[in-house]
Amino acid sequence: MKAHMEGQCMHRPVPCPYESVGCVVQLRCKDLGQHLQEGAFMHLAAVWAETREKTTHLEARTEAVAAQIWALSSNALVEEIVKLKQVVEAQAKTMGVVQKELGESKSQLKQLLGETKLAGCKLDTKVSVNDWKAACSEIKELRTDLKNASQKIIELQKNALN
Repeated sequence: MKAHMEGQCMHRPVPCPYESVGCVVQLRCKDLGQHLQEGAFMHLAAVWAETREKTTHLEARTEAVAAQIWALSSNALVEEIVKLKQVVEAQAKTMGVVQKELGESKSQLKQLLGETKLAGCKLDTKVSVNDWKAACSEIKELRTDLKNASQKIIELQKNALN
């Protein structure tokens, strides 16, 4: 009997296939076709209402996720800009120190050259000149790094605004 009721019995109770959208009619298997025909509009309205509710929910979630993505990407850009500004400031400070040291070295070199000329001595200045050239080269590199970092900051700021 149990196998009969769970199998092909037309008198077994069955739920409406639209139970998940609110149809609570309890019926027998033999009445299911008629119920589906007679309740087509009601079932369609229930499916439409559920679809609309889920769509509204998904749209709200999509907007929330988009806002989170924008916030995260904006925060990342701001953090990158702050880091680059710190790098630029550090490089500018280093460049200032190097320029000051270079100026002092140049003054000392001129003074030393003047003193040796007065004393009638010859001075091998290749080492000092090479040091001075290396310092000039380092300043050029720092200027290039500073320029590149400034351009990167401008680019990131533009991206953050778009």
